Amino acid sequence: MKIAVHGNTPFAWTAAVHLAGIGHTVTLCADWSRCLRTPDAELAREPGLLTQLHDLVPKGLLTLSSGAGFMSSDVAIDQHWLALGASADELLAYAQRLDSERGISLAPLVVLSPYPLGTLARLKQAVEATIYALPIFARGGSMLSNLAKPPLLVIGCDDEAHTAFMLETLRPMTRRAGEVMLVPLAAAELIKSSVNAMLATRMSFMNEMATLCESVGVDIDLVRQGLAADPRIGSDYLDAGCGFGGPSFSDELLDFSRSVQASIDQQTLIANALRINERQRDILFRKLWRYFEGDLSGRCFAIWGAAYKPNSASVQDSAVHPLLQALWAQGARTRVYDPLAAESLRECYPHQPLLEIVDQPYAVLDCASSAASAASGADALIVVTAWEIFQSPDYARIRAGLRQPFILDGRNVYNPDYLREQGFTYVGIGRGDVF
Repeated sequence: MKIAVHGNTPFAWTAAVHLAGIGHTVTLCADWSRCLRTPDAELAREPGLLTQLHDLVPKGLLTLSSGAGFMSSDVAIDQHWLALGASADELLAYAQRLDSERGISLAPLVVLSPYPLGTLARLKQAVEATIYALPIFARGGSMLSNLAKPPLLVIGCDDEAHTAFMLETLRPMTRRAGEVMLVPLAAAELIKSSVNAMLATRMSFMNEMATLCESVGVDIDLVRQGLAADPRIGSDYLDAGCGFGGPSFSDELLDFSRSVQASIDQQTLIANALRINERQRDILFRKLWRYFEGDLSGRCFAIWGAAYKPNSASVQDSAVHPLLQALWAQGARTRVYDPLAAESLRECYPHQPLLEIVDQPYAVLDCASSAASAASGADALIVVTAWEIFQSPDYARIRAGLRQPFILDGRNVYNPDYLREQGFTYVGIGRGDVF
């Protein structure tokens, strides 16, 4: 089939490469010039994506375009896949503009990106086209493999007569999928939002248990192991930490929470999960404040990680923001290292004199330029993102670079007992400490 994929998002990139890889003729409508010149960090972290991209383009299976107006009305496109990463209103405007530019009724529209409940019904009224919903359940760092062999494949469409058309498009995926569901559009929207809400609820529940663990002197990791061992619960999304975030994830949950609350007219579990997460995002600063008894002015803090999660270059809604902003408000200096997100963080705070972004992990410990410090070491090392590069560090080098051997572990990466044996003061999230 001839498929046009619209968007400049990871969903769009992955869908275009995968569809071309299984034999469809695909046009990707996005600005690829910069990406082809210098591989984008997000693409580079998706195994096989760039390799397949550069292999498919010369073969003519994947064509790169720079916008929606690439087609004339005589070009036959069998399907348009929309993965815009835009608001619901922008999605509708884009679809209507595409319809207007082509001058003919649209081929079927397949919507990948999640939107608030009711968006697809509005789209169905706005354009004369069959609408499909294809919510993608994929993790950053494994999106291509998740799409090729999805654990759950949900196909939403209100017209049963058109489902065979989409099943043929997705035949290689349906054969490998763990579960395939054919549902109405509204159900597809609700399934995707409900999955996100359930994951957020699990994470917020664990953070609430971490608070309880600190008050009773129990390590949250023991609780996590117990929950994970129960087959009714499993091990995914049970790690306590300093809050979840990411591009649009919290916004999607907030939109869903509002929709649910408006429908049932009572306080929702999702809203409580979001409140717990918002409180958790301040926990690193609160622990620093208590440990240093409010004396933060003039201190220098080393920070490992800025991305909202490992293997991402995005700092959108990351837990690093409330930490940095609170420390700057107290007059503290911050030195940050992140393997991918340095440029994104720099773009967020281009003129912040209390922020230094370094290009080597142990360079965060060098605070020699601090006029307020007699020693050159940092006052603490704070782990914000659980990158693999931070998993097994040189502890002797860390200790030598700190004015006092204090590690604040916002992702519970390290073994508390081992670090204490090495002479560190270790504070994690729910690890039995009271800071």
